[in-house]
Amino acid sequence: MKRFFVCMLLASTFISVAKIERPHEKLFAQHIDNMQYGYVTYLLSYPRSGNTLTRYILEFLTHRPTMGVRQRPTKFDSPLSLFFKELPTNVHLKPIWKMHKSPQIIRPPFYDPEKTQIIFLLRNYKELVFRYERYGKIAMFNKDGSLNEKNLILAFDHWSNDESAKELYFANLYFFDQIPDRNKVLVHYEDLVLTPDSVIASLGSFFEVSESRVQKMIDTLDDCRQRILSFYNLHQHSWSKGTDVRSYSKKKSYRQCLIIDEWVKSHYPDLWERYLSQYEENNFRTS
Repeated sequence: MKRFFVCMLLASTFISVAKIERPHEKLFAQHIDNMQYGYVTYLLSYPRSGNTLTRYILEFLTHRPTMGVRQRPTKFDSPLSLFFKELPTNVHLKPIWKMHKSPQIIRPPFYDPEKTQIIFLLRNYKELVFRYERYGKIAMFNKDGSLNEKNLILAFDHWSNDESAKELYFANLYFFDQIPDRNKVLVHYEDLVLTPDSVIASLGSFFEVSESRVQKMIDTLDDCRQRILSFYNLHQHSWSKGTDVRSYSKKKSYRQCLIIDEWVKSHYPDLWERYLSQYEENNFRTS
């Protein structure tokens, strides 16, 4: 299974933004042209894993813009300073690229493991699966109580027919795993929500930000979170309200959660051992 994902990553292509039509898109062309020089930094995650808050923290700490890359960029792929004027972002500094599909990172001359930095956001897979069950209106379990494996895989694909999104949640994690330790940071969504000070300190250390800058971010975090949540709710409803790390899975039966755990454990035992066993339902409840 791991070999399959490595082959898939190497065979993938990087997204091109050939036509730049709107003023804010000019920045994308400029930065993409410069990606082959020096380190390239990515914020990688499965969607709905704390991207907006992490992007805010990164722009505050580093002054670097965070940008999304799509075939046709929209204003929501622009630096967060477009929406949060208090951020000290310098849009001409080398950006941190927000990505949801690790295969899009792979393409010479842009990809070199030694010159690639990854901030990886990891969230409980059951939260993501049951969220898509709710909003996609697809059942994870059949009427007889058995697992609907087809729909489960569809959730892990993020509802995409694109081969580059095949079981995306795990493909991204495999990609992160092969990056040298000195070039990567793992951020758990749960830590971002419950103990954000530790996440801010970790990111500050990784980017060699001054202690005073890190402390200033920590001191203003509560106000920032409220602004971010308000902004997020204007565009996409936040079911967790930014504070509940088990807003979806806690509403499901213990048995259903265990079945999802067993599927992940049996299909991805290496990732389970290194990263995912902490999300086993027995760690949260016993019935």
